[in-house]
Formats: sequence, C-alpha cells, structure tokens
Amino acid sequence: MQEKYMHILEFNEVLNSVAEQAVYSESKEQILKLEPSTNFETVKKLLKRTEMAMILCLRYGMPDMLQFDDMDIILKKIEQGGIASLKELINILQMLRTVKNLKRWYIEFIQKEQEKEQEFNREFNNLAELKTLYHTLEDAIISEEELSDNASPNLFNIRRELKQNANAIKEELWQFAKTPETKKYLQEGTVTIKNGRFVLPVKSEHQSKINGLVHEASASGSTLFIEPEAVVSGNNKIRLLEAAEKEEIYKILRELSNKVLKDLEQLKNNWRLILFFDMLFAKAKYAIQINAINPELTEDSKINLRGARHPLLPQGAAVPIDIVMPKETSTLVITGPNTGGKTVTLKTAGLLALMAMSGLLIPAKEGSTVSVFKNILVDIGDEQSIEQNLSTFSGHIKNLVQILKIADSHSLVLVDELGSGTDPVEGAGLAVSILNELKSKGAKTIATTHYSELKMYALNTPNVQNASCEFDIETLKPTYKLILGIPGKSYAFNIAERLGIEQKIIENAKKCIDEGKLRFEDVVNKLNNTQQELQEKIDANETLKKELEIERNKLKVMQAEVMQQKEELIEKFKAETEPIIEFLQKSLKHTATELEEIKKEGNIKRLEELRTKFKTDIHSKLGKISFKNDKQNINNGKTHFKSGDTVLVLSLHKEGVLTSNPDKNGFVNVKLGNISTKISTLDLKLCKTQNLTNKISHFKTTTSRVSRKAATELHLRGLTAEEATAELDKFIDDAIISGLHSIVVVHGKGTGVLKSAVHNYLKSSRVVKSFRLGKYGEGEDGVTIVEL
Repeated sequence: MQEKYMHILEFNEVLNSVAEQAVYSESKEQILKLEPSTNFETVKKLLKRTEMAMILCLRYGMPDMLQFDDMDIILKKIEQGGIASLKELINILQMLRTVKNLKRWYIEFIQKEQEKEQEFNREFNNLAELKTLYHTLEDAIISEEELSDNASPNLFNIRRELKQNANAIKEELWQFAKTPETKKYLQEGTVTIKNGRFVLPVKSEHQSKINGLVHEASASGSTLFIEPEAVVSGNNKIRLLEAAEKEEIYKILRELSNKVLKDLEQLKNNWRLILFFDMLFAKAKYAIQINAINPELTEDSKINLRGARHPLLPQGAAVPIDIVMPKETSTLVITGPNTGGKTVTLKTAGLLALMAMSGLLIPAKEGSTVSVFKNILVDIGDEQSIEQNLSTFSGHIKNLVQILKIADSHSLVLVDELGSGTDPVEGAGLAVSILNELKSKGAKTIATTHYSELKMYALNTPNVQNASCEFDIETLKPTYKLILGIPGKSYAFNIAERLGIEQKIIENAKKCIDEGKLRFEDVVNKLNNTQQELQEKIDANETLKKELEIERNKLKVMQAEVMQQKEELIEKFKAETEPIIEFLQKSLKHTATELEEIKKEGNIKRLEELRTKFKTDIHSKLGKISFKNDKQNINNGKTHFKSGDTVLVLSLHKEGVLTSNPDKNGFVNVKLGNISTKISTLDLKLCKTQNLTNKISHFKTTTSRVSRKAATELHLRGLTAEEATAELDKFIDDAIISGLHSIVVVHGKGTGVLKSAVHNYLKSSRVVKSFRLGKYGEGEDGVTIVEL
C-alpha cells in the first residue's frame, strides 16, 4: 500500500485522531506508523479485537493506565549494568501498578462474564504482577527525591543518629543564644544552617565577641554567620553521617537495580503488553467517539457501505451516504454538479477501506461490507482537497500511468474528474479508454466525471453502473445523497440562471450544444425527477409504516392490559363472592332448621321475624360486593329504577337499558346489546346520561362487519385475526350473561389463520370448558363448537 495514496485519502489524519486517545508517547508513535494489512485473516482478527475492546469499554469502563516514562530507556540502562535513579525506579513502580490495575479490571469484570471466546485471555494472563518486586519498591521509595527510612536497617540507624545529633546541636545553640551576654551580639535569636552546618547570625561589629568560624556574610555585610567552637565537633559528625547516608542510598539503589535486573524479561514483556493494550483501547475509544461498527469483511472486492460517514467531518455535519458496488459491478461512474459531494464519496469509500484493513472500526450502519484490497490507488486533486491544489492534466496523466501499471483484480481505483483538464472530446475518449483498461484488469473502479460520454458508457457497458450526487436546484445546495443507477446532471444552466445570467444567454448556450446531448440531458433530468418523486413516496411510506407499527404495538399493549384487568376482576369477584356464598349456605341451613321448629310451634310472629332477618342478612352480604371499591356503586335499594333507564351492570362493567320495572323481589329485565337477562337492582347503577356511549373512543369497532345468524352462532369470516379475537371475546361474554352453555363459531376454512387465532384464544380462556371442530352436517372444519 503506497503511502502517497493513503496521504491523499487523509489516512494520516485519522491515525492522528486515534493517537490522541493513547496514554503513552510510544503507543502514539506506533499508532502513527500503522499500515493497512492485505491479509484477510489478519484484518478479520484485528477488527474483532477492536470490536471486543469497544464492547468491554462500554460495558465496564476503561482500566486505569497510569503515566510513566519510556520503559525501553530505563530497562536498557539497567540491563547494561547501570544503577537506576529514584525517579527511574518510581517509573518501574508505576508500570507495575498499571499491570495490577489491568489484572484487577480483567479478573473483576471479564472473568465474571465467563465468555467462551475471550480475545485477550493470553495477553492478560501473560501480564506479570511481580508482587515481590512491587512491594520492595513500594516500601523503599517515598518520592523521586527520597528513600524511605525502612529501605534498609543501616539507613534507618544512620538517619536516627543524624536526627539525634542535629537536635542536640540546635538545642545547644538555642541555649547559647538565650544567654544575656550572647543575645545582645546576635542579629536575631535564631539558629540557621549555612553550607550544611548549624550557625548563629552575629552582628558584624561584634564578630570578636563570638569565638568560631565565619561561614558566610549577608548581602549588606551587617550580619555574619558564625559557627561557635562548641558545636564544630558536632557539625563535623553530622557531615560524616550525611556522607554515610549517601553511601547507603547508593548501595540500596544498586540492590534495587539488581532486583529489577532479575525480573528484566518479564518487565520488558509487561511493557510490550501495556503498549498493546494502550493501542487497542485507543482504537476502541476512537470507535466510540465516531459511533463506529465492525463491518462484514469479504475478499471478493464487494463494497456495501450503508450510512457511511467521513470520519474527519463533524458527526453533525457528515451526511450518511450509501456506496454500493456488488461483486459483479466493476466500475461506478459518479456524476453531478460541482461541490455535490462526489469527491467526499470517493474519499469516504477509500478511507473506510483503509481503516478497516488497519483494524479500525468504521463510521457506518450495521450490515456494511468492506473488502480487503491489495492496493488502493488514488488520483484525487481538486479545490475541495485539504492537502492539494488543482491538478494539471499532465499531473493527472502521470498519476494514472502509475495506477494502470499497478492495478489488478485485487485493487480499488478511485479517480476524481477523470479526463478533465484538456479538450472535452479528447478527454472523454481518453477517460472511456482508461475505464475499459481498468475493467479488463479486473480492478474495482469508482470515477467521477462531468462528461455525458461517460454517462452513456456506463449505460451501455456491462458491469458498469451510473450513480449521481443529488442536488437541490431550489436552494442551489447539494443533499450529499448518492443515488445508484441514475446518471446526474451538472445543472450548469440552472445554476447560472438562478445566479442572474440572462435567459437569452442561457438559450444561446443551449444552441451551441449538440442536440443529441441536450436530449440525453433531458432524459437524465426526467429520470432524476422521477427518482426524487419515488424516493419521497418511499420515505412517506416508511414514515407511515413506522407510525402504524407504533399504533399496532400500542393496541397490543392495551389489549394485554384489558385482558389482565378482566382476569383480575374475575379473581376479585371469586374472592368476594365465595365467603358470601358460604355464609348464605350456612344461613339457609340454619333457617331451614328454624322453619321446621316454627312449623311445629305454629308461631306466625316468629316466622315473620325470621323472614325479615334473613332478608336483611342477604342484602347486607350482597351489598359488600364492589368491583370499584366504591360503596356508592351499591344501591342498597335506595335508587328508583324504571323501564327505559340506562344503567351500568357493576359485575360485568357493561351498560344496558331496562326493559321492565323492578318486580317485588328487586329484579329487572336488562337488555345488553342483543342479549336480554334478569338482574338484581343491587348490581345496577343509574347512568347520568341516558345515551349509551363507547367508553374507548379511539378504538374502531368492527361489529358492522360481523353477522350473527342466531344468539348461539358467531360469524367471523372476512375479519383479521385481531378483529376476530376481540369479537369472540365480546360474544362469549354475552353468551354467559344469557346463560348459554354452547355456542358455534363460524370462521371458514381458508388459509387456517383465522381458525388458528380462534383456537389460541379459546385455549387461554378460563370460561371455555372445551371446544372441537364441527362434524359432518355441522360445518366440518369451517366451524368450531364451544362448550362454556
């Protein structure tokens, strides 16, 4: 893969963006040196690893990679017998801390998943924590300038003695400075250090009053720093102890360097693996940043980029485009106006291929396909290029000569404005000839042009396809959409007219153009308009489809909620009525016993008392049944009902119309749809309005499409599965109210979809005892007999 072609496609800019995500300068350098691989299996493995790293980063976050200097220099110094400084040892410690972080991240998160295929098991397992060396360095080193007192017993003793001697000298000098004879000679009553020795600040005129050595004078000369004779011996001892400390530190650093040397190979391996992970996570972070995916990889030169975006353009500004070249298509000829996005399309196709071949995920939609090419050959040089100025014709030709020499069946060739920069007739002929030559070599070619001859070439040549960059003539702006199969227009006349060129000039210009070319451009224009109208209809249909799917899902959710509420009401009814039925059974038994006794006694008064008590108990128990937990729903005999009233049947939560006045026992006839039944007034509530309303206004009923031959027979033919299920549910409710034990459902034979929907519903219904297909004379497979 030639570097100049990668540079034209701005692959180096992508690598710069990836390198910015890395932690270590060595990783950044390696990323900037990345080259695309032409080996299919290698590319496949690289992409899979980057994808897995991205998934893990999204799932668990990034492992903590600490900063430290280049390990190659430090480890090489120790390998050659050098003694590491405290700073260099701290860098080694930081590297071991990073290894520890990586191992902890791996153990705590990755192994918990117990994934069968883990891309990085070998690399993580090869990281060596070197716990002995880690703890030795951590215990010995405090900072880049200081070793711990516990680095060795001898260092501990030296520093303890140093401290004791220093304290003794300071105490002696303080006592000396406090005496009245001395105090008046001092500039200030403090003890200070000069040249590593404890001294007193003495006024220069009293130098003779203090016996000792003068070490330094102040800038003004008014103060002399004198070491009294009494502390000279102590200061000398401190200097000797300081020398011993330095010698001991050197010895400790040498011992620590030797310990590092013993683990040198494992440290080198750790450094190599840390750089591997740093590069890998840099790729993953960049993939997350550009919202990238792992494309399907092929070896057959197929290109299928869906919703592809140029990675160097801001995500909000980059318009996704589809670039599709099936295996059988060898050449794609892209036409359209200037600044219409043709060059960006070329660069996007080439750059995304380079990225994938380098193990970088690409900014496109799932389902995109990228092929592994041996060569990606590029001739792009236009005013839109970031890196180049407008190329001359000779420059183009020189570049194309090299491309024609290299191109083969494993090459992707990208040519911008093929044949431009010279006489249009000769340039078009040369362009057609070059495309034919590339086609004969088996190369995959994408070329942009303004020449009508190349549009015709693409229309008439097998395995060559036209494509156009869509342009909005109203706004004079490109839409950056690539339309396959249709050649594009340059829109030169339209743009010139919109920008103010007089109409007569436009008409004269058209007369100068060959009539055949004009007719061809008119055909292209009609094709573009038809394509645009078709696309608008497709977009509208897609929008409608999505809206219908949303509504369908809402209806499914609502249906499920209604079914759940129905089941809950049934369970609640059972829970409330079972204890009442049990009470009534006991009450009836007890009453029967009392009646026998009254009969024997002939006590009419007691009989009347018993009747009243029994009636009160019954009403009291029935009054406790409430399906809305609202006592106002129970009438307790206080509401006056009359024929024609609209009422709500509480136990069924359905509205009906009274067809009779209440009888002496408090029962009335109620018409519910096509069913009439007798219900106690205790189970009724008077509706505020006398007009029956549909409680669910946004549902469209299908009852007009349903015909019932009789109250026991339901016809469902012609309905959808969902409509039939809803109608069957309502019909069974009506049948139960009417006290029916058997119904007939007519669904027809047809494709069997309606029958299957009916049977699935009947299986799930709690009120269905059994069901079967009809026998001979009953309708056979076209009907289902249901026992309730």
